[in-house]
Amino acid sequence: MELCKKSECTGCMACINICPRKAIVLQQDEEGFLYPIILKDNCIKCGACAKVCPQMNSKRSEENYDKKVYAGWMKNRRLRRRSTSGGAFTAFAKEIMSNNGVVYGAGFDKDNKVIHKRITKKSELKQLRGSKYVQSYIGNTFSQVKDDILNGMPVLFSGTPCQIDGLYSYLGNRYEKQLFTIDLVCHGVPSPEIYSKYLEYLEKQYKSKVNKMYFRDKEPGWYVFGMRVEFQNGFVYKKNTYEDPFARGFLRNLFLRPSCHSCHYANNQRIADVTLADFWGYQSTNEKDYDDDKGISMIMINSSNGDVLFQQAKHQMRYFARDVEQAVQGNPALSHCFPPAENREQFWLDVHSNSFEYVIEKYMYSEEIPEWFKFREQQIKSYKNDRRKHLPNRVFRRVLGNKLYEKLKKIK
Repeated sequence: MELCKKSECTGCMACINICPRKAIVLQQDEEGFLYPIILKDNCIKCGACAKVCPQMNSKRSEENYDKKVYAGWMKNRRLRRRSTSGGAFTAFAKEIMSNNGVVYGAGFDKDNKVIHKRITKKSELKQLRGSKYVQSYIGNTFSQVKDDILNGMPVLFSGTPCQIDGLYSYLGNRYEKQLFTIDLVCHGVPSPEIYSKYLEYLEKQYKSKVNKMYFRDKEPGWYVFGMRVEFQNGFVYKKNTYEDPFARGFLRNLFLRPSCHSCHYANNQRIADVTLADFWGYQSTNEKDYDDDKGISMIMINSSNGDVLFQQAKHQMRYFARDVEQAVQGNPALSHCFPPAENREQFWLDVHSNSFEYVIEKYMYSEEIPEWFKFREQQIKSYKNDRRKHLPNRVFRRVLGNKLYEKLKKIK
């Protein structure tokens, strides 16, 4: 049996989950990415792996659905603050769990490696909340999802588009109104090898083991988010996205999985029921939907099944309809994938022959915060000050009601 070409393999692990003889194992390549290898002595040539591979047989939904886009954020300020953008994922997940369902998503193991997890309690949702800029290890979660579905449980599965495609290929059925899927607008998945070296570099520099990782700490703000790393000795590392070496290398496309550079999911014809992202380029239209730099989710509803989920969860959010074009404009990965860095090949040669400190200095150096952000930051500060200035008027309007407030305004 033959699997897809290595350059096309996304590492979704559908083939691993489907093999009846466990004749497929994962092998790490020189860049730290995992690829499936068939153990020929165990293989019975049933062809299940080739049939389930999304890169060889993609099973896209044939539903002709007129997609909808919303900008939104959770009403719960604490949960919004702890989320990467506006907290839409948490809203959807809480709704599933309120119906005795289970939720799957990317979290950390005890060694801070990124893996897909199955959770059943709302208190565990914090494990899945927030972005993880490393390819997650799927393991046997596809087969766990199937067991949950057969047991009649509502299921929410979140992941990258290729992981969602792998899940649907494995299941052979979308199981609408029971299985709900969320994919993310993905820049590409970084190398676990570089992530591991980055952790070792930090632990060496700060003389302590890493305790917790936050790839998107919003303390500096939503626009210029930061990396936050908490160490066992109590030290807390904080660098914004223009200073942190891992963030710089990731956004410079130095160590993404090769298949990401020819990704056929990088468009607005989505695999999942719902697509989530930051709503970059968001524009306010009135004081109710103003941008306070606390995070705004781009919520794209791609199917009637996704709309069912949104209707159930929307009571937890403030949301405002937007055009698909606005979502695409702010998220380039909804229209195209990103080419590899021109010096990617030399980068990997240096990784394998030099210290990580050398690699950081040569390739992952920091840069100044751009002027566009400084201007945007000033706009947000001005808007907040303006809202504080008019706070008494907003309070009176709320207490008196719109009609009486407007009537009193006219009295001279």
